[in-house]
Amino acid sequence: MSENKRFNGDYNIESTLGASTGSVNIVDTPLTLGSFTTTERDALTASNGMLIYNSTLDKVQAREAGSWVSLT
Repeated sequence: MSENKRFNGDYNIESTLGASTGSVNIVDTPLTLGSFTTTERDALTASNGMLIYNSTLDKVQAREAGSWVSLT
């Protein structure tokens, strides 16, 4: 199934069917990552590929190979 949808506002996309793939094209607006302190980040049930903004470190971070890494 392939569909193109245009949305304005905040949306949460979840799948109850297991693993899924897709792409997101954001136009004319910035992408805002979820903001977490280091303590909040460490309490997440994290998986590789997650992106967050760490407000304690003022860094964008990604989950890679089981660890959080700061992006430069």
